[in-house]
Amino acid sequence: MKRIGLLSIARATFDVGAIVSDRRSLARLLEDPREGAGSPIEVVQVDRPITQPDDVPQAIRVLREADGQGGARIDALVVHQGTFADASVLLALVQAFRSPVILWAVPEPVSETGRLRLNSFCGANLAANTLHRIGHPYTAVYGGATTATAHEIMQRARAFAAVERVRRASVLVLGEAPTGFFPSQLDPLHVAARFGSKVRHVPLKVLFDRANGLPQERVETVFHEEAATLRGINEVPQVQANQSIRAQIAIQDACEEVGADAVAVECWPDFMVQFGGAACWSMSRLIDRGIMAGCEADVYGALTMMMQHEITGEASFFADLVEVKREENTGTFWHCGAAPLSLGNPEEIRASRQPNRQVALTLDFGLRPGRVTVAKLYRGREGEALFITTGTALARPVQYRGNTMVVQFDRDAGELLDLIFDEGLEHHYSVAYGDMRRELTLVARELQLPVMEG
Repeated sequence: MKRIGLLSIARATFDVGAIVSDRRSLARLLEDPREGAGSPIEVVQVDRPITQPDDVPQAIRVLREADGQGGARIDALVVHQGTFADASVLLALVQAFRSPVILWAVPEPVSETGRLRLNSFCGANLAANTLHRIGHPYTAVYGGATTATAHEIMQRARAFAAVERVRRASVLVLGEAPTGFFPSQLDPLHVAARFGSKVRHVPLKVLFDRANGLPQERVETVFHEEAATLRGINEVPQVQANQSIRAQIAIQDACEEVGADAVAVECWPDFMVQFGGAACWSMSRLIDRGIMAGCEADVYGALTMMMQHEITGEASFFADLVEVKREENTGTFWHCGAAPLSLGNPEEIRASRQPNRQVALTLDFGLRPGRVTVAKLYRGREGEALFITTGTALARPVQYRGNTMVVQFDRDAGELLDLIFDEGLEHHYSVAYGDMRRELTLVARELQLPVMEG
């Protein structure tokens, strides 16, 4: 759940009495789950408008008491510019409380006397200049206490939360990038310097030894709880399925020990050839538990999944784009069988084997229809950038073994093809349900990433 602070700034010489109801109305809209898709939002309100610097310490106490309470941080501070005010109060707030700011300015109400009652926009203009000059993260929304305004603020709050999650990310890389997979070859120091994310490497042999040393009783317990009811589970080699369950437990344990919230796995060839089980099942289960998992040791793929997960609260599909049909304006996204179960139709999900090496445990199913956003954090010649495009996942039969999703793009497929090849995009993508182009664009701005829009 996202948590935001909400307070009003005003000057006593304006119509202060008109602003309290607006703030409370907005708080109700923000906390109403019917007001928009995405992860839910909790609002921490400072009840009294701040009209002078002496009011700031009490507001800070309210915010600090809530920040970190129950493990949840305040992801953004919504500053309702109730009336015009100089920026000294705002400056004192952000110097004491470092959360990013969403400035909210409201339209001028009708005046029957000719008096400028609020002058909110001008105050927000001054506030934005101040935040920009000191380099404090912020964005601004202009509108009344309406559903549309609440939706815009939700978008921005989720974007700021996604930025913070990337900066605090701890990614566990299991193994190395497969030979020739140059996009997956990342220097942990570069990732830390560029984004703040921690990247730790664990050799596959260490993971394999750990998995093989697990008590069989624990493996059987997890198997019966999570895999025994899968369609087709008795049709795959049971020794390989057993190894996949061992890998699932070992990776989960390793993540918990080091506090990792994402993994990037060298899932072939050694996983299947030396260990004797596919990593796909493990990755599917991890993603559904909120630990994003990138195949083929793709750290930036895992970070992209984290951005989308933080915005939507739902799992993402890590995939290759394997086919484009210009006449349908569609593209087929596919991977070997590691898609999270939550994204499929339960009636279609089957236990299977990796289609090229015939090693279990993988999952065969098509992903459900709906609006989707395709994204990827990638490295080009000029440095990192963020690719974003949108479309609609269609209800189509499964085309290939593993997991498939056919997306009808909003953009012309031929133009998208040219963009992919001309800009040298990486070949992995993260596909998530919902249209989050606006949120991801804000994420890119905060992370100083150029946006490559498809």
